[in-house]
Amino acid sequence: MVRLDVNGESFSLHALMAEILNIGLLGPRLRLAPEADAHDGRFELVVVRPGDRQAMVDWLRHQSPQHEPPPLLRQQFDRLQLRWPGSPARFDGKAWQPPPPREKEASVATVTAAPGSVHFLVPRVRAGT
Repeated sequence: MVRLDVNGESFSLHALMAEILNIGLLGPRLRLAPEADAHDGRFELVVVRPGDRQAMVDWLRHQSPQHEPPPLLRQQFDRLQLRWPGSPARFDGKAWQPPPPREKEASVATVTAAPGSVHFLVPRVRAGT
C-alpha cells in the first residue's frame, strides 16, 4: 500500500510502480506521461495499479507507446509526499536501498516543484555553420 499526499489531497492505493516525471519519457522511448511539459514548473505522477497490469503489458507488447496513452493513473502536481513500506526504490535513475526498517515505519519521499529553478544554456548558432 502506497500513501500519497498530492497537492494537499491524501489517498492510499496499491501500486506495482510509481514514477515521478518532469518530462514525458522514462528512459529513451517509454512515453509514460505524453502530456508532460518540462517548462510548466510541475511534475507528473504515474502509477501502475495491480488491476492495470495486463493492460500495461499489452500496451508495451504492442508498441502502443507511440500511438496511445498508457493505461496508468496520472496526476500533475506541485508538491507530493509518497510513503511506501520500506522497499528499494530508484531516484534519478539510481538504486536506493532504505535503511533497515523499524517497526511500522515507512519510507518517505517529498517532491516539490520549484518553477524556474533549472535554466538551460543553448549555444548561439553562427551564420554559415
